[in-house]
Amino acid sequence: MSRGARTQAVCLKSPPANTVCSPHFFLLKVKSPEHILPEFLAWQLNQKPIQNTLNQLAQGSAQHSLSRAVVESIELTVPSIQKQLKVLELVECVSEEMETLERLLQNRREQINFIAKQILEAKGA
Repeated sequence: MSRGARTQAVCLKSPPANTVCSPHFFLLKVKSPEHILPEFLAWQLNQKPIQNTLNQLAQGSAQHSLSRAVVESIELTVPSIQKQLKVLELVECVSEEMETLERLLQNRREQINFIAKQILEAKGA
């Protein structure tokens, strides 16, 4: 995103046909997918060091905005495709673990709510 508090990158594998990008977004295309995977590019742009750099170079006080020159000046590290795939695999594992943990936490909240309801209903009896 070129404007706003968040500068998150997203990889769209198959955007709808005839889609136009608004001025609030930059459209980045990988010219050599044999060197850098689009998913890896999006992941790297979302990492803290690059996010910190983008935040420092953003202009504006009420609403931050990034210029094309700033985005083009970002230096990326491009490991081998094999390493990129391993990183993306690890990212997917972490995402699945986080979803599982969130489901476990939600289950625990529901258990506590059920116990609280039983206790409160018993109090009235």
